[in-house]
Amino acid sequence: PSYPFLIFVLFSLRIYYAKMTSTQTNKLRWSWLSLTLINFILAVFLCNTVNADIDSECQPQEVHLGLYPANDTYDPNYKSLIVWNRMSVTWMTDGLCGDSYVEYGSLEDSGDSEPRFSKKVIASSKTIELPENTDSNPTVHMTITDTLVIPREKYSYRVTSGGQSSDILTFTTPLTTPNDDHVGRIVFYGDMGIGPTGTKTTDAIAALHEEDTVDCIHHIGDFAYDLDTDNGQYARTFFNQIQKVASTIPYMSSTGNHEFYGKSLPQYLQRMNYPPSPRKNYYYSYQVKSMRLITVTTQFYYPDLVPGMSDQEQDVQDAWLRKELADAKRDPSVDWITVIGHRPMYCSDTQTDCTVLPQVMRDRLEQIFAEFKVDFYVEAHKHIYERLYPLSNGQICNQQGTITRGKYIDPVCPSYMLTGTGGNEYYLPDKPYAAKEWTAGIAAGAGYAKFEIFNSTHVHWQQISSVDGSLVDEFWVERTTEKNKSDSWIFWDSSSEVDTSKDKPPTSDEEPTDSWTTVGVIFAFAGIILIITLFIIRKRREKSRRYAHYFTEQDITSSLPTP
Repeated sequence: PSYPFLIFVLFSLRIYYAKMTSTQTNKLRWSWLSLTLINFILAVFLCNTVNADIDSECQPQEVHLGLYPANDTYDPNYKSLIVWNRMSVTWMTDGLCGDSYVEYGSLEDSGDSEPRFSKKVIASSKTIELPENTDSNPTVHMTITDTLVIPREKYSYRVTSGGQSSDILTFTTPLTTPNDDHVGRIVFYGDMGIGPTGTKTTDAIAALHEEDTVDCIHHIGDFAYDLDTDNGQYARTFFNQIQKVASTIPYMSSTGNHEFYGKSLPQYLQRMNYPPSPRKNYYYSYQVKSMRLITVTTQFYYPDLVPGMSDQEQDVQDAWLRKELADAKRDPSVDWITVIGHRPMYCSDTQTDCTVLPQVMRDRLEQIFAEFKVDFYVEAHKHIYERLYPLSNGQICNQQGTITRGKYIDPVCPSYMLTGTGGNEYYLPDKPYAAKEWTAGIAAGAGYAKFEIFNSTHVHWQQISSVDGSLVDEFWVERTTEKNKSDSWIFWDSSSEVDTSKDKPPTSDEEPTDSWTTVGVIFAFAGIILIITLFIIRKRREKSRRYAHYFTEQDITSSLPTP
């Protein structure tokens, strides 16, 4: 505010000087009036420009939501039944601003009138540390709503900093406990960059949310490529790109290997406000309906790949993971357990990130997964889609013969799903690598996964194309009996003597790719066309024979002598 005043004083002195030194002739009088008018207009213009700059510095950007539990700090001794019924709200401004806060209210209370904000919570603000020092002061603002009691209740809200407010936005209270009236729905993808491919994915998810409410999105690592590029400007661009969905649907995420490159990690950590854990925003857990989701930082398992990383990080994370899994296993509200990590534990490519590196994680985690009966591991990193059968130490778990390509009935090992198809502009293959025997589905192209939790016995997974909305792959998991939480999954180590002749799904003689389904449809269509063509040819030949017979009789009749 002092800048416009200073400009006004300077121009006033200039006008006064012009007045005092001009003679009292008509010509100079008009010159003085013209000069006064020009300086006044210029002062008003400059003052408005300065005020506009101040306003634009406080305009909220990068608005995104997140699920948050009832507890504000991590307590290693907390018991089960933690409820994830609050929403974290985060946004950015270009500069330091005055008071920052969120106003929100239920749309049910507003009825058909304008949204009414019955609640207001103050945000904390902190200047973001950029990769390189500059005169700019980008600031992050964070706050958490009060308890949201009613599931699937729609709210309107807006964020404000320094008197500048966002548009009126909306969110829907997610399902964070078992509920018979609604289907829990999570969207997964990893490896999303800046550009039209990623935008197609977010547009597709926004359309899905309009049709079927999505409880949360989980981005499985690798943001923007990379967040520290152009002194952090890529981070600004990326989070504005995803704001369309992230300001409406809770946007959960995991760290990828690219977040550990250069100075990207601070740009990630400073923008996130996820549930408490011993290492805030590196790993945490949350719940959707009756599924407990636990995300880990897979880069901790490769300290040699990260300069300065301590070997103890993986030990601390594993201790925390075991505690979270034990808590989920004894929690009566939890029917399904999903672990999420960027780097794959299983994939079929021949490169080291599908051969050597996954074995490191399998050696540490597979026995833990078996002990606590983890149902799913969702991964990314490879920029394709691949679904694998339930596996233990590289072997397909199908002793009872109940695992088929489209349905896993009573699986006794974790299932693995890789969806790194969010949209990397630099490298998104147009065809997948070769599948292996353990592969149940594989495809290339941008897309996202939709995971639906129906109840304690049925969940449904789909991979959907971002380009045309087509279904790429799907499968069901069905339990015919209640999950026994007192025992463990089977685990086959390398010394186990197991009859592996039964470990192949009954459909394993078919190539488990969607491309074969397409080929089958093409051949069936070609067969139908061939049958129709042969039928037409036969009819025409019969018609030709009838005409030939008719003309033959005419010829014979005309050649007989007249009696």
